[in-house]
Amino acid sequence: MCNLLVRNELRLVRESLAEGSWDAVLSDFSLPGFSAAEALALCRDTDPDLPFIVVSGTIGEQQAVEMMRVGPGITCSRAT
Repeated sequence: MCNLLVRNELRLVRESLAEGSWDAVLSDFSLPGFSAAEALALCRDTDPDLPFIVVSGTIGEQQAVEMMRVGPGITCSRAT
């Protein structure tokens, strides 16, 4: 079974991470109001081992490399 929670504000991401136990975070690279890098930093502060998956058709190769350097368990892939 998969529980899915959609959050479109960084404050709501922070609250959700604090309230529950999550298996992974799935994120777009281009987010309204905050960036995937900000969400990733928040996730790393909350649970350094939580997989953070970025799926995007707009992320460039250099941006993907920079995201992967933040820590293990990060996957960047291009949506087609």
